[in-house]
Amino acid sequence: MSNQNKNINPNFKKANRIKLNAEDLTKKLLEGNKMQLSHALSLAESLRSEDRKIIAKVLSNYKKRKTKRIAVTGPPGAGKSTLIDSIGNHLATQGKKIAILTIDPSSPQSGGSILGDKTRMEQLINQENVYIRPSASGTEAGGVSAATMECILLSEMAGYEYVIVETVGVGQSEVAVSDLVDMYMLVVQPGSGDELQGIKRGIMELADLFLINKADGDKLELAKMSAKAIDASKSLLHPKAHGLKPQTLLYSSETLLNIDKLTAAIDQFFIDIIDNQFYEKNRNSQMSLWLTREINKSIIETVEDIPQIKELKSSLQNQINNSEAFPIEAGGIIKQAIEDIFKKSS
Repeated sequence: MSNQNKNINPNFKKANRIKLNAEDLTKKLLEGNKMQLSHALSLAESLRSEDRKIIAKVLSNYKKRKTKRIAVTGPPGAGKSTLIDSIGNHLATQGKKIAILTIDPSSPQSGGSILGDKTRMEQLINQENVYIRPSASGTEAGGVSAATMECILLSEMAGYEYVIVETVGVGQSEVAVSDLVDMYMLVVQPGSGDELQGIKRGIMELADLFLINKADGDKLELAKMSAKAIDASKSLLHPKAHGLKPQTLLYSSETLLNIDKLTAAIDQFFIDIIDNQFYEKNRNSQMSLWLTREINKSIIETVEDIPQIKELKSSLQNQINNSEAFPIEAGGIIKQAIEDIFKKSS
């Protein structure tokens, strides 16, 4: 036996995955089957047209429900995963069903992701009514993956009342997640004065709740100062469409400081946006944006498969490599070529 295989159990057999059709998969999802939810989410993240067709059929059975979609974002090191672990555990012990979708950054070199957030949620992995799904961001900007909306809807079909999306971290394009959720929670750590300056104003204006995490021990006073700095900056921010003012809370994942205030703030936020009808308007807007994205993606994929366009792209690439053309010209050339193709076919 080679050294490579000497540690493999010869009696080990890989379990065969049961492949379900769309009807059976829908049935299992509605029953809250975790294994089939994982299967459904894998299909949603797949680029294979066969898998996309199955998910499209499954999602055609989606019914609207009053779930809570919450984004948790913030700079690296702010403690997003431990925050979710503590608040998720608190809600789970109250009988709430929580799905957590964690988005890990993909390497621009290899395309791989570590997907390690689940290991940092030590309390939640033992909760039966909690589901944790790590996903890779792939080439998507905005701190989400290409299939995050599909994953949210599938989780809701499986009966999860709270869907928490943990993004890759704050960056210039960390805004796409706001088009997928109801509540945007921005997490920072004590002494974040310089950090807040680095967070784009547009991202701060998305926040429905500012959370100063790690407010314990010798960092408690520093956290209070950070909270004052955030409160002072709120007057410079444009109000959000729902008209509610964002709260600022101190929190500690270690001591559970203000855990009840945090859950109460979340509950009150959803009561308010349902009462002022923003909840329904926001959900309709999200579906419209998703529709536009899917249509645009299909148009691009269809056009790229046209043989003449493929040939023209290759020709343009060679011209640019040989300094015979410049990228800014390419868009107009491609557009004209597409228009000519459709004129000839009409």
